[in-house]
Amino acid sequence: MAAEEQDDALSAVLRRIGLRGHVYARPRICGDWQFSAAGRGQASYHLVSEGRCFLHMRHLDRPLPVSAGDLMFFPRDSWHALSALPRLEADGELRLPDADGLATRLVCGLYHGDDTEFGRLLRGLPDLVLLSAVEGGAALEPVVRMLAEEDEGDRPARGVLLDALSEVLLALVLRRAMEAGQIADGLLGALGDPRIAPVLSAIHAEPGRSWSLDTLAQLAALSRSRLTERFRELLDCSPLQYIAELRMREAGVLLRESQLSVAQIAERLGYATETAFRRAYRRVTGRTPGDARRAG
Repeated sequence: MAAEEQDDALSAVLRRIGLRGHVYARPRICGDWQFSAAGRGQASYHLVSEGRCFLHMRHLDRPLPVSAGDLMFFPRDSWHALSALPRLEADGELRLPDADGLATRLVCGLYHGDDTEFGRLLRGLPDLVLLSAVEGGAALEPVVRMLAEEDEGDRPARGVLLDALSEVLLALVLRRAMEAGQIADGLLGALGDPRIAPVLSAIHAEPGRSWSLDTLAQLAALSRSRLTERFRELLDCSPLQYIAELRMREAGVLLRESQLSVAQIAERLGYATETAFRRAYRRVTGRTPGDARRAG
């Protein structure tokens, strides 16, 4: 297997969970304003593209000042509010007066993905990932700048570009968190583990291969029992359970979006017979392949 394939497990994961970013608001606000931006049940972010404001969260001792170029990412939709002043009224209830004064401009986005795998991916992150304009680094700065520039204009395809930049933004945030060693568990923690990352890279590159626990343990340079223990610590499942779930997510995509027959999908994903695949699909997902195809 080529080295570049093994080094890009995070890309494989992001593709398989169907990551989609969407900019849902681009407010420009003046005066003494505040609003609560949580409650949508999805991972989200706010980018301050102009001006400054304060971030409020229940676990913070005091509001955090944020300014142009700062990025706030919320992996689990934790309660938060933004305001012009370092105080809140009515617990962050929407209040946007029409007033003069210094303007603050925000770009607000949401993320969608396969619920199980996306949750597993974000599990190791704190409730807030805050990257200042300085901490963002050379890779993040041009993406933040492009988001701010697209937000200010009214050019064709602006919405598509803003959504695509949101997805780039998340990938950079996750990569930076991994490189900084900020992730203890979850899928990001596993991808950052020097023993488990090669195993995940190999599995994601060839989910239909006939994997055995012995082969996976050799890739990790661990005993079978220690490999299984480490998978459970990071991902709450065994290596073979992870492979089964990955295959069924891939099967779900193929059933919904391709014209391949069930037998062809079964063969692609490493099942000796269509019957074996159908049984595995029902056991893992609780549905039949026919249910998934009709839903697609």
